[in-house]
Amino acid sequence: TPTNLEFLVTGHLRSEGIIKKVEDIKSISIDLEGHRCEVLLPKEFVPDTSKRAKILSSACGSSTNINKEDIKNIIVNSDYTFSLKRIFEEVSGFNKESILFKETGGVHSVKLIYDDKELFIEDIGRHNAVDKVVGFILKNNIFTDNKYIISSGRISSDILLKCATSGISLIVSRSAPTSLCLNLAKELGVTVLGFARGNKVNIYTHNKRIVKE
Repeated sequence: TPTNLEFLVTGHLRSEGIIKKVEDIKSISIDLEGHRCEVLLPKEFVPDTSKRAKILSSACGSSTNINKEDIKNIIVNSDYTFSLKRIFEEVSGFNKESILFKETGGVHSVKLIYDDKELFIEDIGRHNAVDKVVGFILKNNIFTDNKYIISSGRISSDILLKCATSGISLIVSRSAPTSLCLNLAKELGVTVLGFARGNKVNIYTHNKRIVKE
């Protein structure tokens, strides 16, 4: 979906481990008509061709390029607690904000909540929507412990990795998580909530972060 494309590019590069901060990008050139984006880095990036595909996709089914050594460096250690009552209120508002979904039935939505502020993103691909949020976090230096996302889509392992890489300690979804996602969430210290609908939700991992007030 051709909106917030600089966030998408920045977020995807961060999710793939190609950059760690905005300063790792020298320039971004987006050509909408040519369906092309060129990114110039200040130093050469040499991918491990034995592990990476020649074409990297941010669509459904992509595989985030993070190995076991990388995982050790992205464990989320936040002790922040989130109000379950507030989460239900945010999910209710989230459902009403999905205008493009109501018009088309063919997009995913992701909402980033932090410091009493929020960012709402819609995209055809759920991976794209999360990458746009990751890019926004990076470009705006959002490092607060109280940030979390609400998603309309299934929470897969690569979605979880994208969030953990950005220090997101809580993921809430209207849909389900995969078993691999939950195994990684336990290891990475991420709280995962699924099937958030009405005043019901499943809390799968690290429930110490969720309080009923």
